[in-house]
Amino acid sequence: MAELGCHATSLQQAKILERSNALRRRIDAWIEIQHLYIPQLASVRAAADQEGGGKPPAVHDIELYLPSRIHAFVHCDIILLQYEWELRYAQAHGSLNDLRGLLLMESMMFKSKERHSRGQHQQTRSVKLLKRVRSRIDAAAAKYRLIRSSLQSLARPLHQFKWSDILRVLEDDDMSTLTSLDNDTSEGRKKLKWIWTVQGTGANADESTQSGALFQYLSVTQDNIDNFPLALRVEWCKARARAHRWQEECLLLHEEMRRVLATFAWQSENWTTIARRLEATELTSSQSFPALVQADITTQAVVQEGKIAYAYRQAAIRYDMLKECKLRWEKCQTELLTLEGFNAEVMVECH
Repeated sequence: MAELGCHATSLQQAKILERSNALRRRIDAWIEIQHLYIPQLASVRAAADQEGGGKPPAVHDIELYLPSRIHAFVHCDIILLQYEWELRYAQAHGSLNDLRGLLLMESMMFKSKERHSRGQHQQTRSVKLLKRVRSRIDAAAAKYRLIRSSLQSLARPLHQFKWSDILRVLEDDDMSTLTSLDNDTSEGRKKLKWIWTVQGTGANADESTQSGALFQYLSVTQDNIDNFPLALRVEWCKARARAHRWQEECLLLHEEMRRVLATFAWQSENWTTIARRLEATELTSSQSFPALVQADITTQAVVQEGKIAYAYRQAAIRYDMLKECKLRWEKCQTELLTLEGFNAEVMVECH
């Protein structure tokens, strides 16, 4: 009704009226049955009608007074609370499933728009379709948040405490697509949002988006999404490949650190060996005159002393670099091989 605006056609208004009448008949039947099981609600509804001035509300404004809304001030049988809990729990998973499907559709429509849309006409049409999908995403998110608030109201009297670890609070940042369809984030920083890791409620795992069925973008007006590659299985394979690349980089980095330390140790020992060999070398001269011999040996001694000092200095530099790297890398090398408590040399999916 809100989308029709003030310029709705007679046919559109007639359809809204027909649907409103059908909904009102169903709500009236619901109220009649509800008063049989919760008689106190008759007085509550009568008081609400008097506060409203006796004017009948719009059909979409009629309060249903479900147990999650009234159990605090009206006595409800515990079995009614349990029934609504089961209904809301299934609805929450269903709304999440719808949300995931719409996010996949939006991502594919973005990719299709970038590849195929050319010209003002196609671009305007694509933007309109994307806005329509985004409005459906917002509606699915609002539905999930409303359902979760009902679950939160029912959780305490039913002593349900673990559900909030599965059905978490839905933030705006959580409504993002699979990382395999995200081109804005680098491979090493991709992280799957929690809505994609919630276990589905479908009896057949292959029929739900959660288990991997990706919606097929058949046309711009159709959201049948059943023949595409299994999205979450593809996502798992890509996440596995990223984990393997990360694991390989950790092993290569650890090996590179080991080789750097071994290189510094060898270079330090090598320069020390050179210095000691120079120290053990006897100075000789090929001159025939004693005065020239003495001068030549003196010159060689000065040069040799400089070479020995240079060799020891290089050995000390390499040794200091070795100690510094060992001090800085001691914890890092252990973390590279453990990977948060796991063996880095074993594939991540085998832990």
